[in-house]
Amino acid sequence: MTESSSSPVWIAWTIWAGSLGGLATLLLLTHFFPDGLTPNPSTSVPILELRTMGYMLSIILLPIIGGIHRGFGKSHATDPSVSASDTETPAPAPSNLRFFLALTLAESIGIYGMVLLQMGDTLQTFYIFLLVSAIAISLHRPSLKIPA
Repeated sequence: MTESSSSPVWIAWTIWAGSLGGLATLLLLTHFFPDGLTPNPSTSVPILELRTMGYMLSIILLPIIGGIHRGFGKSHATDPSVSASDTETPAPAPSNLRFFLALTLAESIGIYGMVLLQMGDTLQTFYIFLLVSAIAISLHRPSLKIPA
């Protein structure tokens, strides 16, 4: 494997590590700045309804993320214009775009938990959303090989 053919793999792993790093940043923000996360008691926000919508959004997003990730290398393999010798080359840009989209959707689940925490929900709810997001990102990590 040459240096140029391994670069898309490292780009995918860098994006994946950045997604986990974003979740770690959210976690660290809640622990180092707990006073900045207290909600404004004068506002009335329907937290229960928002939490329920967040759970439903997560349940809907998880299969969508899986479908996007499963299609990660398929356009390269199913494209009839790609010859057998071209399968040794790096993955095409749409594959990287789908991978990035899947990770972005997975990370959005954790961000929604942070928004709920800012609106007055409990730390437990934030941790649940953060854990679901981390599991989704971990399950959809890139492979060590270039998709064929």
